[in-house]
Amino acid sequence: MYNFLNWLLHLLKLEAYFTPYEMLLLIFGFAFWMAVYVIVIKNSRTLGFMEIPFFVECADIAWECCFSFNTDLGMPPIIRHGCQLWFALDCIIFYYFIKLGKGDLLTPALKRFFIPMAIFWVIFWYFFSYYFAKQGYDNVIGGVSALLINVGISATYIFQFVRMKSIANLSYAVAWFKMLGTGAIIAVCFMKWYDNKLLLVMCCAVVILDVLYVAIFTERMLEEKAGKNLINLYN
Repeated sequence: MYNFLNWLLHLLKLEAYFTPYEMLLLIFGFAFWMAVYVIVIKNSRTLGFMEIPFFVECADIAWECCFSFNTDLGMPPIIRHGCQLWFALDCIIFYYFIKLGKGDLLTPALKRFFIPMAIFWVIFWYFFSYYFAKQGYDNVIGGVSALLINVGISATYIFQFVRMKSIANLSYAVAWFKMLGTGAIIAVCFMKWYDNKLLLVMCCAVVILDVLYVAIFTERMLEEKAGKNLINLYN
């Protein structure tokens, strides 16, 4: 197995950047997030509901666009191609976000400026991600800016969850895959960039928030299921 991973590391031209096990974790992280995007697209199309919160989608697509097409940020080519696959799927999600995402904003005044606000935040996060990396604050996978955004992502998912009357349109699989995908990348951060204390603080925050999200999702899902069973019992 280890020899195969070494061969794959050489094939992908990543031997100068990662160990075989770090590469394997990155592959897992990439795959889980691909699954998240596919589920979100499917549910947006079939349920007419955009699960990804406003902040999350704006920051997400901007980061992916930045690292997909700027070759001067030091990201290994194969990882940049992975970002391009994420970005391609996220373009489909962004279409549904524009079509369905107004519901995430709390007031009519905010909803009226939905499109301009979305454009502003996408542009902001694009240039933030680019210059954050260009000025040397990021690592080769864009992990520092990604984890910074992920703290907001994980917190926003919880905020969205607790204010929803029903969780019928939310995906339990997305909760798990998001946690596992980010968790695999976080494991690489601890293995490779253990001296970057700021990065590790953000990693810990994301782990806590993602575990909390899965926990409260599980609890509420079981409560709603028990409630339905009770109604059926007396009908």
